[in-house]
Amino acid sequence: MTVRHREFGFVAAVYQTAGEIGLVDLLKTHIPGQRYGVPRWLYFMLPIINRLQHATRKERMGAWAEGTVLPELLGFDAKRLCK
Repeated sequence: MTVRHREFGFVAAVYQTAGEIGLVDLLKTHIPGQRYGVPRWLYFMLPIINRLQHATRKERMGAWAEGTVLPELLGFDAKRLCK
């Protein structure tokens, strides 16, 4: 059996708060399209969460996201961000 540790509480709370204050809807409305195979609004949302939780370079964003619950929660492939 393989056990993986993933960040959940903080990143999920930040995303939920962003939804409650309307940031997610605002990004979805004003930032259409895709980038690196993920919705463009999400490509902008992830660095916001990352900077609040554990700031990394953009080149490491995919690796950081893989260590969180965000890919499952938001339905994207974090490996696609590793370009």
